[in-house]
Amino acid sequence: MAAEGFPERMAGQGEAAVDLMHSQQRFGQKNKLGFYAYEKDKKGRLKKQVDETIVAKLAALCAHPVELSDEQIIDYLMIPLCLEVARCIEKNIVASPAEADLALVYGIGFPPFLGGALKYMDSLGLQHVCDKADALVGISPLYQVPAQMRAMAAQGETFYGKLQPAN
Repeated sequence: MAAEGFPERMAGQGEAAVDLMHSQQRFGQKNKLGFYAYEKDKKGRLKKQVDETIVAKLAALCAHPVELSDEQIIDYLMIPLCLEVARCIEKNIVASPAEADLALVYGIGFPPFLGGALKYMDSLGLQHVCDKADALVGISPLYQVPAQMRAMAAQGETFYGKLQPAN
């Protein structure tokens, strides 16, 4: 759905693992097929074991295995999410950084100890996040930094310092 609404950023390149899983009707515990094979143990509880048949099918989607550090994995997943929230602020889809962060924490389970995507970026430094995103933009347009955020980073501003409404 996001790919249809924002094709310039969200369009996939080739078949994704989730598409393959769906086409193979591998819905996880729902039908006892997924990344794992689900079998009941002696007590009737589902036990999961890696299903090698799907591992082979998924391997065909991968160009080559890549070793990633924990930090790289976090960046690959968090930066696009954070940049989308910054776009929501830029386009006035949400009224304040606090509103956006609360929605993420309570709505999608964003780690509360990070305070939300905008608080997280503020804590890292917006310029640091921009630099990380710029290094990854060749992978996908998801890593394109919104103009307002880039301007804020250049001025040393933060979402909570600049955009909080006056009480």
